[in-house]
Amino acid sequence: MKGDLILEELSSIVFMWVILLLLFLFLSICLNQFVKYTFLYKNFFVHTNPLSFRSRNSDDCIEKYKVVSLGSNNALFSFHFQDIIGANWSTGLQTTYENFSILKNYHGNINESGVVIFTLAPLGTILKTTDFDRWHRAKFYYILPEILNRKEKLFVRYPLFMDPVFSIKALLGAFLGCIEKDSRLEVAYQRLDKRKLEVDAQMWVDGWKKQFGISDLNTPLSTQNMEKQHVVIKLYQEIIEFVVQRGYKPVFVMPPVTQELGDYFSNTFFENYIYPFTDSFKDVHFLNYFNDPDFNDPNLYFNSFFLNLNGRKVFTQRVLADLNLIP
Repeated sequence: MKGDLILEELSSIVFMWVILLLLFLFLSICLNQFVKYTFLYKNFFVHTNPLSFRSRNSDDCIEKYKVVSLGSNNALFSFHFQDIIGANWSTGLQTTYENFSILKNYHGNINESGVVIFTLAPLGTILKTTDFDRWHRAKFYYILPEILNRKEKLFVRYPLFMDPVFSIKALLGAFLGCIEKDSRLEVAYQRLDKRKLEVDAQMWVDGWKKQFGISDLNTPLSTQNMEKQHVVIKLYQEIIEFVVQRGYKPVFVMPPVTQELGDYFSNTFFENYIYPFTDSFKDVHFLNYFNDPDFNDPNLYFNSFFLNLNGRKVFTQRVLADLNLIP
Protein backbone atom coordinates (compact mmCIF):
# COMPACT_ATOMS: atom_id res chain seq x y z
CA MET A 1 0.00 0.00 0.00
CA LYS A 2 2.78 2.37 0.95
CA GLY A 3 4.66 1.45 -2.24
CA ASP A 4 1.57 2.21 -4.30
CA LEU A 5 1.27 5.63 -2.68
CA ILE A 6 4.94 6.41 -3.39
CA LEU A 7 4.53 5.25 -7.00
CA GLU A 8 1.39 7.34 -7.36
CA GLU A 9 3.16 10.37 -5.92
CA LEU A 10 6.14 9.89 -8.26
CA SER A 11 3.78 9.53 -11.20
CA SER A 12 2.10 12.78 -10.24
CA ILE A 13 5.45 14.55 -10.01
CA VAL A 14 6.59 13.18 -13.38
CA PHE A 15 3.27 14.14 -14.94
CA MET A 16 3.57 17.64 -13.51
CA TRP A 17 7.11 18.03 -14.89
CA VAL A 18 6.03 16.74 -18.29
CA ILE A 19 3.20 19.27 -18.34
CA LEU A 20 5.59 22.05 -17.28
CA LEU A 21 8.10 20.98 -19.93
CA LEU A 22 5.44 20.95 -22.63
CA LEU A 23 4.19 24.33 -21.45
CA PHE A 24 7.74 25.68 -21.50
CA LEU A 25 8.29 24.35 -25.04
CA PHE A 26 4.98 25.81 -26.19
CA LEU A 27 5.77 29.22 -24.70
CA SER A 28 9.30 29.13 -26.14
CA ILE A 29 7.99 28.35 -29.62
CA CYS A 30 5.47 31.18 -29.31
CA LEU A 31 8.11 33.62 -28.07
CA ASN A 32 10.47 32.53 -30.87
CA GLN A 33 7.73 33.35 -33.34
CA PHE A 34 7.09 36.69 -31.65
CA VAL A 35 10.80 37.55 -31.99
CA LYS A 36 10.52 36.98 -35.75
CA TYR A 37 7.73 39.56 -35.89
CA THR A 38 9.82 42.29 -34.23
CA PHE A 39 11.49 45.07 -36.21
CA LEU A 40 14.90 44.25 -34.75
CA TYR A 41 14.66 40.83 -36.39
CA LYS A 42 12.87 41.94 -39.56
CA ASN A 43 15.44 44.68 -40.16
CA PHE A 44 17.96 41.95 -41.01
CA PHE A 45 16.03 41.27 -44.21
CA VAL A 46 14.63 44.69 -45.06
CA HIS A 47 17.13 45.14 -47.93
CA THR A 48 17.23 41.55 -49.19
CA ASN A 49 13.80 41.22 -50.71
CA PRO A 50 14.15 38.12 -52.92
CA LEU A 51 12.04 39.80 -55.61
CA SER A 52 14.77 42.38 -56.13
CA PHE A 53 17.10 39.55 -57.09
CA ARG A 54 14.48 37.67 -59.12
CA SER A 55 15.32 34.00 -59.71
CA ARG A 56 18.89 32.81 -59.90
CA ASN A 57 20.45 33.27 -63.34
CA SER A 58 16.98 33.08 -64.81
CA ASP A 59 16.28 32.36 -68.44
CA ASP A 60 12.62 33.25 -67.97
CA CYS A 61 10.95 35.65 -70.38
CA ILE A 62 11.52 38.68 -68.16
CA GLU A 63 13.13 41.88 -69.30
CA LYS A 64 16.67 41.79 -67.99
CA TYR A 65 18.53 44.52 -66.15
CA LYS A 66 20.50 46.99 -68.25
CA VAL A 67 22.44 48.07 -65.19
CA VAL A 68 23.03 46.75 -61.67
CA SER A 69 24.99 48.24 -58.79
CA LEU A 70 26.94 46.40 -56.12
CA GLY A 71 28.67 47.56 -52.95
CA SER A 72 28.18 48.14 -49.28
CA ASN A 73 26.09 50.75 -47.44
CA ASN A 74 27.14 53.66 -49.63
CA ALA A 75 25.95 51.68 -52.67
CA LEU A 76 22.59 51.03 -51.02
CA PHE A 77 22.15 54.76 -50.49
CA SER A 78 23.50 55.88 -53.86
CA PHE A 79 21.34 54.33 -56.55
CA HIS A 80 17.63 54.48 -57.31
CA PHE A 81 16.86 53.22 -60.80
CA GLN A 82 13.57 54.48 -62.22
CA ASP A 83 13.91 55.44 -65.92
CA ILE A 84 15.78 52.28 -66.83
CA ILE A 85 15.48 48.61 -65.98
CA GLY A 86 18.11 48.42 -63.27
CA ALA A 87 18.66 46.97 -59.80
CA ASN A 88 20.56 47.99 -56.70
CA TRP A 89 22.07 44.74 -55.44
CA SER A 90 23.44 46.16 -52.21
CA THR A 91 21.97 44.76 -49.00
CA GLY A 92 23.65 47.31 -46.74
CA LEU A 93 26.87 46.21 -45.09
CA GLN A 94 28.24 43.89 -47.77
CA THR A 95 31.76 42.58 -48.30
CA THR A 96 33.51 42.20 -51.63
CA TYR A 97 33.20 38.42 -51.28
CA GLU A 98 29.45 38.80 -50.81
CA ASN A 99 29.26 41.10 -53.84
CA PHE A 100 30.93 38.39 -55.88
CA SER A 101 28.57 35.71 -54.53
CA ILE A 102 25.53 37.78 -55.51
CA LEU A 103 27.00 38.43 -58.94
CA LYS A 104 27.81 34.77 -59.56
CA ASN A 105 24.34 33.65 -58.53
CA TYR A 106 22.24 36.36 -60.18
CA HIS A 107 24.22 37.65 -63.17
CA GLY A 108 21.87 35.77 -65.50
CA ASN A 109 19.33 38.50 -64.82
CA ILE A 110 21.61 41.09 -66.43
CA ASN A 111 21.05 42.03 -70.04
CA GLU A 112 23.71 41.07 -72.56
CA SER A 113 26.29 43.89 -72.56
CA GLY A 114 24.69 45.27 -69.38
CA VAL A 115 26.61 47.55 -67.02
CA VAL A 116 27.81 46.35 -63.60
CA ILE A 117 28.59 49.24 -61.23
CA PHE A 118 31.03 48.57 -58.40
CA THR A 119 30.56 51.28 -55.78
CA LEU A 120 33.67 52.46 -53.94
CA ALA A 121 33.72 53.88 -50.41
CA PRO A 122 36.59 56.01 -49.05
CA LEU A 123 38.21 53.04 -47.29
CA GLY A 124 36.55 50.42 -49.47
CA THR A 125 39.79 49.46 -51.20
CA ILE A 126 41.05 47.87 -47.98
CA LEU A 127 39.83 44.46 -46.88
CA LYS A 128 37.42 44.71 -43.96
CA THR A 129 37.93 41.86 -41.48
CA THR A 130 36.47 43.19 -38.22
CA ASP A 131 33.46 44.98 -36.73
CA PHE A 132 30.92 42.63 -38.30
CA ASP A 133 27.76 41.91 -36.39
CA ARG A 134 27.60 38.32 -35.12
CA TRP A 135 24.64 37.57 -37.38
CA HIS A 136 25.72 39.80 -40.29
CA ARG A 137 25.24 37.07 -42.91
CA ALA A 138 21.82 35.97 -41.63
CA LYS A 139 20.23 38.48 -44.01
CA PHE A 140 21.37 36.36 -46.97
CA TYR A 141 19.29 33.37 -45.81
CA TYR A 142 16.71 33.75 -48.58
CA ILE A 143 18.99 34.82 -51.43
CA LEU A 144 22.39 33.20 -50.73
CA PRO A 145 21.77 30.41 -48.19
CA GLU A 146 24.94 28.59 -49.23
CA ILE A 147 27.21 31.25 -47.72
CA LEU A 148 25.68 30.84 -44.24
CA ASN A 149 27.07 28.41 -41.70
CA ARG A 150 24.81 26.10 -39.68
CA LYS A 151 24.53 28.45 -36.69
CA GLU A 152 23.53 31.38 -38.89
CA LYS A 153 20.82 29.33 -40.56
CA LEU A 154 19.53 28.16 -37.19
CA PHE A 155 19.48 31.75 -35.95
CA VAL A 156 17.15 32.76 -38.77
CA ARG A 157 14.75 29.96 -37.86
CA TYR A 158 15.18 29.94 -34.09
CA PRO A 159 16.48 33.35 -32.91
CA LEU A 160 15.24 32.85 -29.33
CA PHE A 161 17.29 29.69 -28.85
CA MET A 162 20.38 30.81 -30.77
CA ASP A 163 20.66 34.28 -29.21
CA PRO A 164 18.48 34.86 -26.12
CA VAL A 165 20.06 38.28 -25.44
CA PHE A 166 19.22 39.52 -28.94
CA SER A 167 15.71 38.09 -28.61
CA ILE A 168 15.08 39.82 -25.27
CA LYS A 169 16.21 43.13 -26.80
CA ALA A 170 13.93 42.52 -29.77
CA LEU A 171 10.91 41.72 -27.59
CA LEU A 172 11.55 44.62 -25.21
CA GLY A 173 12.04 46.97 -28.15
CA ALA A 174 8.74 45.86 -29.62
CA PHE A 175 6.93 46.14 -26.28
CA LEU A 176 8.32 49.61 -25.55
CA GLY A 177 8.00 50.75 -29.16
CA CYS A 178 11.57 52.03 -29.23
CA ILE A 179 12.78 49.99 -32.23
CA GLU A 180 11.26 50.84 -35.58
CA LYS A 181 11.45 49.47 -39.09
CA ASP A 182 14.59 50.50 -40.96
CA SER A 183 13.01 53.02 -43.32
CA ARG A 184 16.12 55.02 -44.19
CA LEU A 185 15.62 54.35 -47.91
CA GLU A 186 12.36 56.28 -47.70
CA VAL A 187 13.91 59.40 -46.14
CA ALA A 188 13.82 62.25 -48.66
CA TYR A 189 15.26 65.12 -46.61
CA GLN A 190 18.31 66.12 -44.59
CA ARG A 191 17.81 65.20 -40.95
CA LEU A 192 20.85 67.07 -39.58
CA ASP A 193 21.72 70.72 -39.27
CA LYS A 194 25.16 72.14 -40.05
CA ARG A 195 26.61 71.40 -36.60
CA LYS A 196 25.24 67.88 -36.48
CA LEU A 197 26.57 67.22 -39.98
CA GLU A 198 30.06 68.13 -38.75
CA VAL A 199 29.69 65.82 -35.76
CA ASP A 200 28.41 63.01 -37.98
CA ALA A 201 31.29 63.43 -40.42
CA GLN A 202 33.79 63.32 -37.55
CA MET A 203 32.13 60.14 -36.28
CA TRP A 204 32.53 58.39 -39.65
CA VAL A 205 36.18 59.41 -39.97
CA ASP A 206 37.04 58.42 -36.40
CA GLY A 207 35.35 55.06 -36.94
CA TRP A 208 37.28 54.35 -40.13
CA LYS A 209 40.58 55.38 -38.55
CA LYS A 210 39.99 53.05 -35.64
CA GLN A 211 38.80 50.20 -37.85
CA PHE A 212 41.82 50.32 -40.15
CA GLY A 213 44.44 51.50 -37.65
CA ILE A 214 45.02 54.85 -39.36
CA SER A 215 46.25 57.89 -37.44
CA ASP A 216 46.60 60.29 -40.39
CA LEU A 217 44.62 60.01 -43.63
CA ASN A 218 47.37 61.83 -45.52
CA THR A 219 50.10 59.30 -44.79
CA PRO A 220 50.83 56.30 -47.04
CA LEU A 221 49.20 52.96 -46.28
CA SER A 222 50.74 50.91 -43.52
CA THR A 223 52.27 47.58 -44.49
CA GLN A 224 49.25 45.79 -43.07
CA ASN A 225 46.74 47.95 -44.94
CA MET A 226 48.76 47.65 -48.14
CA GLU A 227 48.55 43.87 -47.84
CA LYS A 228 44.79 44.16 -47.29
CA GLN A 229 44.50 46.35 -50.37
CA HIS A 230 46.39 43.80 -52.43
CA VAL A 231 43.90 41.15 -51.32
CA VAL A 232 41.01 43.35 -52.50
CA ILE A 233 42.76 44.07 -55.82
CA LYS A 234 43.33 40.37 -56.40
CA LEU A 235 39.69 39.58 -55.64
CA TYR A 236 38.48 42.34 -57.94
CA GLN A 237 40.73 41.03 -60.71
CA GLU A 238 38.81 37.77 -60.45
CA ILE A 239 35.47 39.62 -60.33
CA ILE A 240 36.27 41.85 -63.31
CA GLU A 241 37.41 38.82 -65.32
CA PHE A 242 34.11 37.10 -64.47
CA VAL A 243 32.14 40.16 -65.62
CA VAL A 244 34.07 40.76 -68.84
CA GLN A 245 34.01 37.10 -69.89
CA ARG A 246 30.20 37.21 -69.82
CA GLY A 247 29.99 40.32 -71.95
CA TYR A 248 29.06 42.79 -69.21
CA LYS A 249 30.71 46.18 -68.76
CA PRO A 250 32.30 46.84 -65.35
CA VAL A 251 32.48 50.40 -63.99
CA PHE A 252 33.87 51.81 -60.74
CA VAL A 253 31.79 54.61 -59.24
CA MET A 254 32.63 56.68 -56.19
CA PRO A 255 29.49 58.47 -54.97
CA PRO A 256 29.51 62.01 -53.56
CA VAL A 257 29.43 62.95 -49.90
CA THR A 258 28.66 66.18 -48.08
CA GLN A 259 31.34 68.83 -47.93
CA GLU A 260 31.57 68.26 -44.16
CA LEU A 261 32.78 64.70 -44.79
CA GLY A 262 34.59 65.27 -48.07
CA ASP A 263 36.90 67.88 -46.54
CA TYR A 264 38.63 65.14 -44.54
CA PHE A 265 39.91 63.46 -47.71
CA SER A 266 42.63 65.32 -49.61
CA ASN A 267 44.18 64.60 -53.00
CA THR A 268 47.00 62.92 -51.09
CA PHE A 269 44.50 60.48 -49.61
CA PHE A 270 43.24 59.58 -53.08
CA GLU A 271 46.80 59.14 -54.34
CA ASN A 272 47.52 56.74 -51.49
CA TYR A 273 44.26 54.85 -51.09
CA ILE A 274 42.08 55.14 -54.20
CA TYR A 275 44.17 55.61 -57.34
CA PRO A 276 46.55 52.66 -56.71
CA PHE A 277 43.41 50.52 -56.67
CA THR A 278 41.63 51.99 -59.71
CA ASP A 279 44.92 52.19 -61.67
CA SER A 280 45.18 48.41 -61.29
CA PHE A 281 42.23 48.14 -63.69
CA LYS A 282 43.21 50.23 -66.70
CA ASP A 283 40.32 48.95 -68.81
CA VAL A 284 37.65 49.72 -66.20
CA HIS A 285 36.15 53.20 -66.31
CA PHE A 286 36.27 55.10 -63.00
CA LEU A 287 33.63 57.75 -62.35
CA ASN A 288 34.65 59.81 -59.34
CA TYR A 289 31.92 62.06 -57.92
CA PHE A 290 33.31 62.19 -54.38
CA ASN A 291 33.87 65.96 -54.31
CA ASP A 292 31.70 66.87 -57.28
CA PRO A 293 30.36 70.41 -56.69
CA ASP A 294 27.05 69.43 -58.31
CA PHE A 295 26.33 67.41 -55.17
CA ASN A 296 27.42 69.90 -52.51
CA ASP A 297 23.85 70.63 -51.45
CA PRO A 298 23.39 68.98 -48.02
CA ASN A 299 19.68 68.59 -48.76
CA LEU A 300 20.57 65.75 -51.13
CA TYR A 301 21.67 63.66 -48.14
CA PHE A 302 20.13 62.46 -44.89
CA ASN A 303 23.43 62.51 -42.97
CA SER A 304 27.00 63.42 -43.91
CA PHE A 305 27.63 60.23 -45.91
CA PHE A 306 24.44 58.87 -47.47
CA LEU A 307 22.22 60.34 -50.16
CA ASN A 308 18.52 60.58 -49.35
CA LEU A 309 15.81 59.40 -51.75
CA ASN A 310 15.79 62.64 -53.76
CA GLY A 311 19.58 62.71 -53.80
CA ARG A 312 19.75 59.12 -55.04
CA LYS A 313 17.37 59.92 -57.87
CA VAL A 314 19.45 62.92 -58.97
CA PHE A 315 22.76 61.06 -58.64
CA THR A 316 21.53 57.95 -60.45
CA GLN A 317 20.35 60.03 -63.40
CA ARG A 318 23.76 61.71 -63.57
CA VAL A 319 25.62 58.38 -63.56
CA LEU A 320 23.31 56.86 -66.18
CA ALA A 321 23.78 59.92 -68.40
CA ASP A 322 27.57 59.78 -68.00
CA LEU A 323 27.43 56.09 -69.00
CA ASN A 324 25.30 57.01 -72.04
CA LEU A 325 22.52 54.76 -70.80
CA ILE A 326 19.95 57.56 -70.94
CA PRO A 327 19.83 60.79 -73.00
